[in-house]
Amino acid sequence: MFIRKHILYIFIMIAFSSCDIQEEKAKTIVKQWLGKEIKFPISINTQQDSIWKIMINKKLKLLTIIDTNNCTECRLRLYDWGKNIKDANSINSNIAFLFVVHAKDYTIVDLMKKKNKFTYPIFYDYKNQIGQLNKFPKNPRFQTFLLDENNKVILVGNPVGNHHMWDLYKQYLRKK
Repeated sequence: MFIRKHILYIFIMIAFSSCDIQEEKAKTIVKQWLGKEIKFPISINTQQDSIWKIMINKKLKLLTIIDTNNCTECRLRLYDWGKNIKDANSINSNIAFLFVVHAKDYTIVDLMKKKNKFTYPIFYDYKNQIGQLNKFPKNPRFQTFLLDENNKVILVGNPVGNHHMWDLYKQYLRKK
């Protein structure tokens, strides 16, 4: 419990000290999600269901929800994620990265995958099933979660472009 409170305090102080989100709102969102169980649909995209089932059963999961109703490339940041995946796998290879995309136009996502030479699976959630099951925060900064084997939230926050947040993720990966 002490570690969780310590991580929460560090996360709030570092990750949001320069952001436009009010600190109290950030604290509330993080407190609300820490320890919460994320529910996964059994099937998300029939073309990738076998991969999906393997990945959601991994001991550790880094789930990022990408709702690309505005700038798809801005939200995806696949090049940066590729670097983070390589970095994380050098620390702990027992982590699954779950990229769940709900978009108006999935062809843009496919183009971004090719452009960035991103070979990691991206799951298309055409019906926004995972969003309906979990009611994620609207702010994209709070739509990335590190989950344990029981799908309980360990960390909340998007580490792409936030070195302090990524350091927190790596600290936890080293412990496991």
